[in-house]
Amino acid sequence: MISLVFVTSLVLQPLILFGQSGHNDQWLSSDELEKNLDDYSAISAFRLRTPKDYKRLELKAAPKGTEVAVWGGPQRDDGTASVIQINVVQMPENERISKLEDLMETVLKDLRSKRTSWKQSDFRLGKINGISFLRADWVGMAANSDRKLRGIVLVGLHDNRAIALKTQEVEPYHEQGLAISLNSLLTLQTKP
Repeated sequence: MISLVFVTSLVLQPLILFGQSGHNDQWLSSDELEKNLDDYSAISAFRLRTPKDYKRLELKAAPKGTEVAVWGGPQRDDGTASVIQINVVQMPENERISKLEDLMETVLKDLRSKRTSWKQSDFRLGKINGISFLRADWVGMAANSDRKLRGIVLVGLHDNRAIALKTQEVEPYHEQGLAISLNSLLTLQTKP
């Protein structure tokens, strides 16, 4: 079983950009990896296609105004599993976030606090289904084990909602695991 501590602080490091490298490109999910995705799952005003065989994990109640959803992949023989997480925070009118960089720093600060040997990429700006996001990739050692983790964080703002999309994977499974998880996160869209 994946521990709640492990699950609640996710993200990733430089990986496959599916051909996106420009300043504010539209980031698209890969047709080649679409076969690995299931139907849409909803959270708040959004939905995304989760990877097949990932199960939604039960979490403690989130603070008021915050919705969190976490999906874990099948557990491997060594006890590890791929994880994706989406956090949506309805911002109070008097606490508007206007800069994606500030939101990204807040999310990364929490992740860094649970890792050693931390390294991260520069931020990259792009769009997922018309919503602007910043992306940062990271690598670090789990603070309580000898496992090297890689992760990806995407943060965006939409209708005064802060959105954090996160995934992490353990080496040596990171290439395939992150590719599938990132492909899932790139399907995020507002609910019709």
